[in-house]
Amino acid sequence: MPYQSGDIFYRAFKKALIMAKQDHAKITLVKAIHHIEDMGPDMYVVTSATSNGRDVDEFAKILPYLQNEAALVKVDFHFEILDMPMSPAESVTEFALKSQASAIILCKTPQRGLWKKYFTSDITQDIMNLNPSCDVVLVE
Repeated sequence: MPYQSGDIFYRAFKKALIMAKQDHAKITLVKAIHHIEDMGPDMYVVTSATSNGRDVDEFAKILPYLQNEAALVKVDFHFEILDMPMSPAESVTEFALKSQASAIILCKTPQRGLWKKYFTSDITQDIMNLNPSCDVVLVE
């Protein structure tokens, strides 16, 4: 289950809790660090360090809530920061394959406005295009 901030994430997390409880499975929340291609080594390091710092701060704020929610329904909960030299979609798909995940639960947020439509990546569609080795559940 890739992390992204917003209300849609919490709906997807609740869905993941229900599915994990039914299947006696664990949940692993992942955040993929995006490395922009063709950047010089200095920019690569700065981008990576900044992304990691922001992600750790976000996780630190929400982790107690997520851990508590998982504990209430007795679901094993973990999180991973995927800092791989590939796109976020490739990172999530590769992680799912290596960890033998039974499903990837994705949040689909509407892309509003011309700027977002043309200049942002839709990781959900990118993951689907990679034909992951497991089921994909889309929460809108």
